[in-house]
Amino acid sequence: MSLLLRGGRVIDPANNLDAVQDVLLAHGKIERLGRSLEAPEGTEVVDASGKIVCPGFIDMHVHLREPGYEYKETVATGTRAAAAGGFTAVCCMANTNPVNDNGAVTDYILAKAKVEGLVRVYPIGAVTRNLRGEELAELAELAESGCVAFSDDGRCVMNSGLYRRAMEYTLPFGAPLISHAEDAFLSRGASMNEGVVSTETGLPGQPAAAEDVMVARDVLLAELTGAHVHIAASVTVAELSGDSITAISGAFSAKNARTDSRLMFKAHVEDSCSGFVFKTLGRRPGRAIPTAHGCDSRAQAQARPSVCGSP
Repeated sequence: MSLLLRGGRVIDPANNLDAVQDVLLAHGKIERLGRSLEAPEGTEVVDASGKIVCPGFIDMHVHLREPGYEYKETVATGTRAAAAGGFTAVCCMANTNPVNDNGAVTDYILAKAKVEGLVRVYPIGAVTRNLRGEELAELAELAESGCVAFSDDGRCVMNSGLYRRAMEYTLPFGAPLISHAEDAFLSRGASMNEGVVSTETGLPGQPAAAEDVMVARDVLLAELTGAHVHIAASVTVAELSGDSITAISGAFSAKNARTDSRLMFKAHVEDSCSGFVFKTLGRRPGRAIPTAHGCDSRAQAQARPSVCGSP
């Protein structure tokens, strides 16, 4: 079966392409690009005028929840939603039940994705067993089974020595560690960002330093080990002085080119949303910075105040 997308704005950054063109697909593959292409006999023609035609998006931070929490999400429902939004590949976090901390769970997720998934599914394995932060998970086994990264998403690995070992252990696999940068002690019991509004409402607030200190630790450990680290979820660093940011970010090039760490600096938005209704969504409501799931390119994105919790 052939399909012709007529007159869409074709954007393909990999090939430096941004132009209004036709796209002819045959047997599920792109056959030709160009203007005013002729449609072969039997070809379905879709008018894409005013629309964007581009490669599928990749979301590297999703929660498919299967196995164990199917009442929240499944591989089938999650990938269906991804496909509807233009995402052709997703990376699913390890906070399932049982936790994806061994090859058997990874095999299960991949098997479900093969049968029920509408897009490609790449599992992310846990850093520590049962996400408890006490001992390393079977990282080699997880990598061999198909995990593309490691994360205790939703929980920070507070043991710096253990996290250093995790970084060193993952070096042969070339897989990144995705860090949930949030000091569990500074953030304990918080309902929103610490600031004027938290004081006025009497709600316990979390200082920006709860994230700053863990970002600093992770960057320094990445420099020490040469590991690839991705700082996920909302990150605020404006509380750090300019000199501190320079010192921390300098860790990327302090040693040599093999340090392939990634860091997203986002502007911290002071609590200036009086009059908004704060909603409690998930474990960390009232976050001021919207989460950018896996988009290093959004590091310089303009921060916007938000009254909803992180996804």
